[in-house]
Amino acid sequence: MASEPHRKLIAFLTAQQAEYQLVAHQAAGLSVEVSQARGTDLHQDAKALLLETSGAASPYVIAVTPADLQVHTKRLRKNQGWRDAKLADRETVRRITGCEIGEVPPFGELFGLPTYVDERLYDNLVIAFNAADLHCSILISASEFRRISGATVDRFARSRDGAGGEG
Repeated sequence: MASEPHRKLIAFLTAQQAEYQLVAHQAAGLSVEVSQARGTDLHQDAKALLLETSGAASPYVIAVTPADLQVHTKRLRKNQGWRDAKLADRETVRRITGCEIGEVPPFGELFGLPTYVDERLYDNLVIAFNAADLHCSILISASEFRRISGATVDRFARSRDGAGGEG
């Protein structure tokens, strides 16, 4: 039985008349395992994280990066002029999104939140993300995602090892 966040996501995509593909796969924990399960490249996989902010218009935001990068909260905070930004804890993610960590789709609008996307996600022709369910994913063209996401595009991710600043 589909979860409420999954149903909301599919209803949102349908309302936006989005063209996408729903792909069932084995549940996996790590980004690299999910990428392998869905048959995609790690850089084309959109990782959506809930951040707690202060000094922003909303106390929570969704930050989205390619899965081979990680959110650099200090850079996003500085770029957007916020006082603080940090990853939300597991219980807060559940309470705000109804999802477990790793299930959050990259559309803050589903939760009444702003979305921030690292520009490097658009290096890809097709992106993939969990469909608010660890057992299925959405494949969608990057242009279609950009059209419907309503996201602010910024450059705030860094490499997973933290080296190189810009990632």
